[in-house]
Amino acid sequence: MHKKGNIGVFQMKKLQHIRLREGSKADQFLSGQLTSKYFSYQEIFAMLMPLIFDQFFISVIALLTTAMISSSSQESVSAVSLVSPLYMMIYAVYSAISSAGTVIIAQYKEHGDEEKMKKAAGQIVMFTFATAVVELSCRCLL
Repeated sequence: MHKKGNIGVFQMKKLQHIRLREGSKADQFLSGQLTSKYFSYQEIFAMLMPLIFDQFFISVIALLTTAMISSSSQESVSAVSLVSPLYMMIYAVYSAISSAGTVIIAQYKEHGDEEKMKKAAGQIVMFTFATAVVELSCRCLL
């Protein structure tokens, strides 16, 4: 079971920057809505920030790709616009595999079952590899 405050020292230092004034309306609201017996709202924000930055940078890359191609022909811009949703869908599949694998491995780790934890990690790596092979073979066919 996770105990409050059981995150890394580096993350705790970052949490101090997003700390609201204790007892303020915002602090009370966030504490009431997001704090649980496992995580405080500060810990939840610390875990969400890398995900938010990841999605932000993916959007910026898509925007920059379109901006660079826009100096070319209209067909080039259309091709990039057609491929972008497909890329996002593939990225979502790999993110889902990663998230599910993390949850499964964390559950085995919590129960102290190292053998199942290693087996699950191996299966996730193999499944990701197999998915990548299928994706690449589909790309070659197109």
